[in-house]
Amino acid sequence: LLEFNEDISNLDKVPSCFISYLKMVNFGRLNGDQHKLCFAKFVMENTQVLEKACFMPTCFLCAMCRRRRRFKNIREKILPFKRSATFVFIEFTSI
Repeated sequence: LLEFNEDISNLDKVPSCFISYLKMVNFGRLNGDQHKLCFAKFVMENTQVLEKACFMPTCFLCAMCRRRRRFKNIREKILPFKRSATFVFIEFTSI
């Protein structure tokens, strides 16, 4: 993830096991960073057998903060991502 960027996000540089075996991914500490959203989009669009994607906000313990609205905005950006797999269960942990 630290080395991921849109310029190198082509499938020639991704291990085949990532594309054909990844069934679950947990995106913890998601804060709306464009870099992380691009990676999440790449995963959703290219993993062929993905069954479940979990997203957790950065502010997991703070139930009454403004980050709740920001996470709602992040969720609205993630839901329209195209998916390579036929069915992917997307879970957003509650804050």
